[in-house]
Amino acid sequence: MKKLCTMNIPKNETAIDCFGGNSFLSPCSYHPIVFRGVRFPTMQHALLAAKTDDMAVRIHISQFKDVYSATIFTETISPGAHWTDEYRTKLLESFINQKFNLKTNPELVNRLKETGDKAIYYINLLNDDFNGLIGGSISDITKTRGKNCLGKGLMKKRALLLKKR
Repeated sequence: MKKLCTMNIPKNETAIDCFGGNSFLSPCSYHPIVFRGVRFPTMQHALLAAKTDDMAVRIHISQFKDVYSATIFTETISPGAHWTDEYRTKLLESFINQKFNLKTNPELVNRLKETGDKAIYYINLLNDDFNGLIGGSISDITKTRGKNCLGKGLMKKRALLLKKR
């Protein structure tokens, strides 16, 4: 099975990516997300489903066991008019808060805190330059392009969690 959310990236001391030992940061990690009453196996499934207002399609996406199959299924779905950068940013923040919730996932919260003050980058193979970066690696971040909204959202959540110590 092809893996879309994995990549071998050389590590450096000041930045981390959402893979390898930090795969729990990836939207493809199996930590359920509930969106509009539907439970999805991963954040990536929920993000894919959020592109459409069709509840039957959302439910269908939730039933795929892996991200690759869900991604293939959604390739022909055109996002609705609601799919703006502002909406996507709020949605992503909501999903991050849900995934890294002290009451439901204390282990994930602690692991996120343990990343310290390192920059977090979501360098991905999904060609997703909104949530992450594409076209390079963490060892040479200057060759990447994208908004890295997932990385920024994770760093924002981590800062809030570290403040609460």
